[in-house]
Amino acid sequence: MTLKLNNQHIGIAITTLLVLVSTSLYAFEKITPFMDNFLNLAMTCCLLLIVASRSGVFMRQGLQFKSYALLFLIVPLPSMIGAALYHYQTIPESLYANRNILFWLTYFSLHALRIKKEDLVKILLFAGAVWALLTIVQQFTYPHYWFYLRSEAQKSFVRAGVYRYMIPGSALGIFLLMYHFHKYAITSKVKHALWTFIGLAGIYYYGTRQNAVAAFACMFIVVLLLKGNTRWRNLIVMGGIVMLAYGLKEILFSELIELTNRQITTNDEDIRYVSARFFLFDYWPQSPWAKWLGNGMAASDTNYLNELTMYAKVKGLYRSDVGIIGAFNQYGILYVVLVLSFLLKGILIKIKSQDNRYLKIFFYYPAILLIINEGFTSPEGIVYICCIMYLMDKSIAEEKESQKMRIRQHEAFTNNMIPMAI
Repeated sequence: MTLKLNNQHIGIAITTLLVLVSTSLYAFEKITPFMDNFLNLAMTCCLLLIVASRSGVFMRQGLQFKSYALLFLIVPLPSMIGAALYHYQTIPESLYANRNILFWLTYFSLHALRIKKEDLVKILLFAGAVWALLTIVQQFTYPHYWFYLRSEAQKSFVRAGVYRYMIPGSALGIFLLMYHFHKYAITSKVKHALWTFIGLAGIYYYGTRQNAVAAFACMFIVVLLLKGNTRWRNLIVMGGIVMLAYGLKEILFSELIELTNRQITTNDEDIRYVSARFFLFDYWPQSPWAKWLGNGMAASDTNYLNELTMYAKVKGLYRSDVGIIGAFNQYGILYVVLVLSFLLKGILIKIKSQDNRYLKIFFYYPAILLIINEGFTSPEGIVYICCIMYLMDKSIAEEKESQKMRIRQHEAFTNNMIPMAI
């Protein structure tokens, strides 16, 4: 028996590999930084080859987010001038530092490969399930663990009784959670409830309060996006979950609540506010163009990176901790406008089918977290949102085709009725 591969099989294989590589293979301990960089470089070369061989995809109709994908490739480029003028970082160094923006070609590559919507959903669900299960299981295998960005040697490894491995792929976990919660809200099937619980457990054990609160808020938004009796029934269910969680707060969240109260009392959380003020107002060169160009992304082994590392280690000021403010400091004001308009586009875009409306939630989620996590500069975040953009394109195309079919059927029915009336 021979296995015949067609374009769909190749496209599925490339997309699956792309999604997994974007998570650094869930930060598996055997993957060295060199291997990770090599895999990322290999995937960007693959994306370049796909779009170069099928350049007609840029002219194809139905790409709702084409302008945004192109702008995300272009808008960060002027910041290289800022890095050169203000921090003496060479253009080649900046080009290499910004290599991840090439992952925005994922959007065009998915269209070029013509991946079926159902296949892409399965890939994302598989990757999200792996992330959630790894995050959950390693809570019970400690001190043995194999997938992690943060180890016990680092600060805040254990917080509120949770081992915070910070495995890359949390966005895929959100997809798993929201997809199955939406399906459960519509169908009430037990399998979707089970996967919803696994997704929630993954987010809980991920160990960040902000992500957990944003995920729960988005579950409410999912319910509000439903229609009719389905919405009201699930609002009652959500109300019951909130009451249950409140009743069990001493069991589920006692250490988390105690930690939050302690941080409020001791002003531990003020460091994020100080970081925000520093990168919003202070960390700028004396130039009228600085806020337009941005400071640029720091490259490895440069004085610019050493300076940022000093602020982080000595003063606790991390640019990556202040979300859109950090992005503003890095890429300038045009990038902020681009991000805000992009999220607004995803939130306001019209999707009529109740089966596909859950896709809008993946623009609400980053919007809620925008002040602490901008999320569109890492391979994981870029590949993930490109997949969501592609799924929305396919859903809108399906709705338009369905509408055309209904019009043709109505016209055919009308034409058949006219002779009978005569």
